[in-house]
Amino acid sequence: MAELYGKQEGCSRGRGGSMHLFDAATRFYGGNAIVGGGLPLAVGLALADKMQGRQRVTACCFGEGAVAEGEFHECMNLAALWKLPVLFCCENNLYAMGTALKRSESETDLCLKATSYEVPAWPVDGMDVVAVEEAAQRAAAAVRAGGGPYFLEFRTYRFRAHSMFDPQLYRDKQEVEAWKERDPLNTFQVRLREQRLLEDADLARLEEEVAAAHVGVAISLRQGGLIAPAIHDPDKKSLDEIMVNLRDLVKRVRAGVLRSSEIADATITVTSLGEQGVETVFGVIYPPQVALVGFGKVVERPWAANGMVGAKPVMMATLAADHRASDGHRGGLFLAALDRLLQEPEKL
Repeated sequence: MAELYGKQEGCSRGRGGSMHLFDAATRFYGGNAIVGGGLPLAVGLALADKMQGRQRVTACCFGEGAVAEGEFHECMNLAALWKLPVLFCCENNLYAMGTALKRSESETDLCLKATSYEVPAWPVDGMDVVAVEEAAQRAAAAVRAGGGPYFLEFRTYRFRAHSMFDPQLYRDKQEVEAWKERDPLNTFQVRLREQRLLEDADLARLEEEVAAAHVGVAISLRQGGLIAPAIHDPDKKSLDEIMVNLRDLVKRVRAGVLRSSEIADATITVTSLGEQGVETVFGVIYPPQVALVGFGKVVERPWAANGMVGAKPVMMATLAADHRASDGHRGGLFLAALDRLLQEPEKL
C-alpha cells in the first residue's frame, strides 16, 4: 500500500507506482506496462526454478489482448518445449483495452491457440468464484507434479471503462447490463445463502462495513515520508473520541503497528496544511483515497455583507474527489454544508 501511495517505504521505494510493483521476498515479480510483457519474465522464472530443482509454480496473469502479441507465442512454445512449471492465466474480458476479440483475432477460442503448442488448456467461467478456484487448484497441482505448463482461459467481463478516458463506443449499455446479471459478487452471495453459509445478519454487517465512511489523516514518519491511515466511522463518534483515536493512530504509525484495514480502506483524507502557512490546498488523490479535503490558513480578506465592506477572517476549503465515487454536484453540496458548519464551529 505504501508503494501505491508513492512512498519511499513502499516495496519499490515509491518508484513503481501501480504498474511496477515488485517484491522478490514474496515472489511477486510485478506488473508490466507493456502488453504481454510479463510472459517472458514468467518463462524465465520457471526455467530458473526447473534448473535449480525447486518445486514451484509461476503463475502469469494477462488479458486476452496479449494473445495477439508475438511474445505470447514464443513463450507458449518454449514453455511446452522445455516443460516449464508455468500456469498461464488469461483473463478474457472480450474487449482488451477497447477492441472486440472477434475484430482482432481470427481464432477467438484462445484455448485452441494454447493446445496448438501441446499445452493443456481449458476454459473457465470467470464469473463463477468457485469455478475459478477449483480450476486454479487443479491446474497448479498438475504443473507442480511435473506436468509442464497449463493454460486457463477465464471468460469474464469488465463492467467499467478501461480508463477514465475510455468512451466505450465499442459496446452498448444493454450488453453491459446483461453481464451485470452474472456479477460474481451477487451470484456467490446467492450460493452462500443456499448453502446456509451466509445469514442476513452477516450480510448486513458486511454491507455496513463497505458503506462506512472513513477519514484519512496525513501523518509524518520519523524516518521521513508521509502516510495517510484511516480513522474508521468518524460519523458515529464525538469530536473528543475522534481526537483520542487520532492520538492513538499517530503513536501506532510511528511505532509501525498499523492494522491492514487502516491502510487499505477507502478514505476521505483531510489535510490542514493551513497550520503550516499554506493558504490553499490543491489536492491530488491516490487510491484508496476517494476524496481529499484541504483546509488552508486563516487570513483576513475584504468581505462585503449587508451593503458594508470590512475585513473578515477567511479560510479556503478545497475538495478533490474521484469521479467514480462522486461528481461536481455532490462535491458542491458537500462544500456548501461544510461552509455552514464552519460558520458556527462551537456546534461541531
